[in-house]
Amino acid sequence: MALSRFVNLTLGMGVALFIGYCIYFDRKRLSAPDYKKRVHERRRRNRMKNATVVPCANNKEALEEYFFAQMNAGVALIRQNQVEEGLTHFTNGIILCAHPIKVVRSLRRSISRHVYKLLVRKLKGINVLPSTEPEDYSDDEGPRKT
Repeated sequence: MALSRFVNLTLGMGVALFIGYCIYFDRKRLSAPDYKKRVHERRRRNRMKNATVVPCANNKEALEEYFFAQMNAGVALIRQNQVEEGLTHFTNGIILCAHPIKVVRSLRRSISRHVYKLLVRKLKGINVLPSTEPEDYSDDEGPRKT
């Protein structure tokens, strides 16, 4: 009984010391004079790394190249089961299209139902598609089975 109590007390003190140690070094890190500067620099680097360069709207060739690059990247990512990233690339390409509904309907025939539903929801969420666009294959224009 006394040994069990001693072990519990020792473990409790160890946990308390560890938490105190963590709090001490966290405060020391936050109070460093260049902490905010380092955080802002790291965030800026991450934004620059993840940023995509959108071409000028007047340059049709650059827009087409960007569109096809985004579509190809989306297809490649979806094949690798990275659906969310693939949908982001599809969305980036579709946003710049003059006729996004036609593009989405052509994608309906080439991607799975699940991915298509997610894409339509995402595009409706950013008001690229009207809310009347169907999210499923209720009509006969779905993928054809051969």
